[in-house]
Amino acid sequence: MSKLWITLIVVVIALAAVVAGVRHFSARPRPVEWSQSFDQAASQAKQANKPLMVDFYTDWCQWCKKLDEDVYTDAQVAELSHEFVCVKVDAEQYRDVADRYKVNSYPTIIFLNSSGLEVSRIPGYEDAGRFAMSMQDALAKAK
Repeated sequence: MSKLWITLIVVVIALAAVVAGVRHFSARPRPVEWSQSFDQAASQAKQANKPLMVDFYTDWCQWCKKLDEDVYTDAQVAELSHEFVCVKVDAEQYRDVADRYKVNSYPTIIFLNSSGLEVSRIPGYEDAGRFAMSMQDALAKAK
């Protein structure tokens, strides 16, 4: 084989690797974007006419950590999250907000419509597939 053919094969393989890498990179969903302030998130939801997804957690809750690691990183959940204004509320630090929604177990995810009325909740951990279905259900109820 001539040097020209070898060079051409190397270039084609390199281009194929670059194209595959770009496709893989562009297929990744944007991560869940969390607000750290319940009041700001509620205001943003009302202004944007979007439902609110509120994740009540505590630092010591192992299921809360599993939710962060396994569910919020799921492609479908991450994609659906952009239909909501999302906020994480440390229930020990913001006990007033947790009390307002009668949250006393963790994790608890509450879905509110843009006016702040609860449309559904997830009382505990759900795997990514079930969580995505709960998100879709909340979106339908929030309209």
